[in-house]
Amino acid sequence: MTTLRTFGESLQKTVLAFALSLVLFAAFGTPVRAGDLPKEGTYSTTWTFSGPYTLVEIGEEKWSYVAAFTEVVWNNAGEGVLHNMSANCNGLGAASGEGNGYCNYVDADGDKIYTAWEDLTEGKGKATILGGTGKYAGIQGSEEYEYVYTPDSPEGTFHGHGGSKGSYTLP
Repeated sequence: MTTLRTFGESLQKTVLAFALSLVLFAAFGTPVRAGDLPKEGTYSTTWTFSGPYTLVEIGEEKWSYVAAFTEVVWNNAGEGVLHNMSANCNGLGAASGEGNGYCNYVDADGDKIYTAWEDLTEGKGKATILGGTGKYAGIQGSEEYEYVYTPDSPEGTFHGHGGSKGSYTLP
């Protein structure tokens, strides 16, 4: 009888622990849904980027670059727009530090945010949020960003990190 009672108590504890874990997962472990995002807001992010580039000489001491690279971004609030997303990006620029391109960010649900970016000087620029899919459908916005390249990247590649501050609206 003692063994059956012990088994029953153990089963009760297991069921209780399972139910509690489901409640905690529902409260804290679910991804952001469309209804969870405010219709407008501000954000700040931190990100890293890395990829290859190709240089094209366009005169004495002048060059242009073409790059296809990846980026990983985190919203500094730990949630919301542009949190835990990765991006595929492309860009074209010149020795002056000016450049421009596009990024396609995707979250764990497969929902996307599309941006266009423009380096205004070496290390500073602005981006425009062009739209999105899923929970980001119809999103619009803009941001200013700063970045630095990390030293000693292998020839033909670049790596760096940066951050941005921006605002967005949803329909």
